[in-house]
Amino acid sequence: PWKHPYRAEIYYERPGDLCLITAEDESGTETIGERLFSEAGKSLEGYEARGVRFEPRVCLIRCPEDLQTAEDNIALGHKFQIIAKGAQSVRASDLVHTKDFAVEVHIEDILDRAIRDEHIEVFYQPIYDLHSESFHSAEALARIIDPEYGPISPGVFIPAAEKQGFIIPIGDAVLEQVFRFLAKNDPDALGLNYVDVNLSVAQCMERSLPEKIGALQKKYGVDPSRIMLEITETIFENIIDVMLENVSKLIDMGYSFALDDYGIGYSSIQRINHIPLKIVKIDKSMLDAVSSENGKTILEHTVRMMQSIGKQIVVEGAETADEVALLQDMHCECIQGFYYSYPLPADRFTRFMERMNAKE
Repeated sequence: PWKHPYRAEIYYERPGDLCLITAEDESGTETIGERLFSEAGKSLEGYEARGVRFEPRVCLIRCPEDLQTAEDNIALGHKFQIIAKGAQSVRASDLVHTKDFAVEVHIEDILDRAIRDEHIEVFYQPIYDLHSESFHSAEALARIIDPEYGPISPGVFIPAAEKQGFIIPIGDAVLEQVFRFLAKNDPDALGLNYVDVNLSVAQCMERSLPEKIGALQKKYGVDPSRIMLEITETIFENIIDVMLENVSKLIDMGYSFALDDYGIGYSSIQRINHIPLKIVKIDKSMLDAVSSENGKTILEHTVRMMQSIGKQIVVEGAETADEVALLQDMHCECIQGFYYSYPLPADRFTRFMERMNAKE
């Protein structure tokens, strides 16, 4: 504890959050905030010496100039570490009028509105086949364009949806739109063999998942071979009998599976062989690491290893001609990334495929 010349009330709002309320003017609050940050750093020195790393941060809020209600203050207290993007000391006035803050505070309403009013839109990112030199597949990606806040970053709404229980209805909406798209457009005319659709952990735990997909298959008359179901390494860490049962049923129904984001989790060859995967998608982080010799070697060996056990490789995140040339030298099969195309709305995606795969 340290003494200060200002009248103040200190309390713990929740574990890890220490709040101090003072009636003093702005300059006094600034001084207290700086002192809090300094004292917090000193109190953590003993822990850091034992290898525990802390990042104390201070947010200074003026009421009612910055935030008028208790709810807004609590919301900022919960969100400012995310919104401040790593800053050690920030002022609420620099945060509260930004779109990022508004979205973070109102994300539950945004998700609820997106599902209720059908603001979830599927974009398609083309995947380039190096062997055929054509675009034969694409990944379906959920996007939210809110009428009040505009486009919402997937990096914001996907974690929030998983935390707040919206991920299953979002996943259901994506599946429905992909089936509808394939029914409306002739995949062969587009040169499109299949579309990748991500399944969340929550979806994979649903006992009704095979029935849901089966109902969509019957409704739209889509060949199961036209859809590649993607699961992430996270699923391996939570795998239970119901997931294995769902995967087995879906494979029996004619669907194939791909492993997404390989390289950011802890999957082993044994785990990968545990589920009959057709495709392994290597995460962008592994491609980003090729600037070092070790990173290049790891990627090259990963590609060879997966190919040696019969997996098709898709490398995600290619953005430059040099990266594409490197992947060609490694004999990768497919590449996905901004170098070829950003994710596109359905109408622009169909035009893209028609133009890029047009035959003489």
